[in-house]
Amino acid sequence: AYLKIYFPLEFFSVLLNYDTKNSYLQDIKNKGIKLLGPDINHAERGFISDKGVIYVGLGKIKGLNRKVIDEIVKERNSHGLFSGLTDFLQRMAGSDIGESDIVQLTYAGSLDHFGYNRQELKTNAASLITAMEFGGSLLSETKISAIGEMSLLDRLAHEKEVLGFTIS
Repeated sequence: AYLKIYFPLEFFSVLLNYDTKNSYLQDIKNKGIKLLGPDINHAERGFISDKGVIYVGLGKIKGLNRKVIDEIVKERNSHGLFSGLTDFLQRMAGSDIGESDIVQLTYAGSLDHFGYNRQELKTNAASLITAMEFGGSLLSETKISAIGEMSLLDRLAHEKEVLGFTIS
């Protein structure tokens, strides 16, 4: 009880690494703690607390290749934050990341801050991976088709599918 009262961020980030019961998620919400999705520029493998928020860990994303998680975290820790989608894909060229990994990251909201909506990223995942497989040289020429965002209901369903709970 002491840790929950005086160190709630740390308490819940450790607790959530072992269990993501709805009651814990509700406690976090009731305490006014912000729970953010597994952003590739901040998330680690497990849940972490940083600057007053808790980030969902990349390891929580169902279907995401574990080796890819380690490669993302290692690249980011070694060379800094990813400045955009092209930077992310160029730096991940040569890694084990595939189309399904891009889709899972998209559904979890991990790529949201790059300026594309989830429907655009999902629809263009195959062409992005193809461009990346050519060493990233085609990425600047790859155009992402502008598509309307998926509905909130679809976003929530995909988050539930890949995370086991919703963030949006």
